[in-house]
Amino acid sequence: MTYILNGVTILQPTTGRWMPRRPDDTSGEGRLIYPAIYQFQLRWQLMSIADYYAICNEWEKSVTGTTVVELPDPEAAVYQFREFSGCHLQQPLVGAYFQEHVTDVVLVVTNINV
Repeated sequence: MTYILNGVTILQPTTGRWMPRRPDDTSGEGRLIYPAIYQFQLRWQLMSIADYYAICNEWEKSVTGTTVVELPDPEAAVYQFREFSGCHLQQPLVGAYFQEHVTDVVLVVTNINV
């Protein structure tokens, strides 16, 4: 079980999480109504320049279309990955350079229809 962007296995992130969704409205029964689209955040504390380049390369290829990703399935009863298509990648964010590495790399996958 690993993270994959368009068929390319990427470095295992330090953390990965489904981003909280803000409710759009309230139903007649008083239940919150959430948007159908999700976001997932991948974060690496430390990453080699080569691994960072691989992430940036996938982002650059995605600006002309959509991305297929494999992420943890939020609806599964066990820890397993699932493929999501039609996703978009936000530009990777990076912190400081540290001994030929980069720190605090963040990649957000958007437009995920669970």
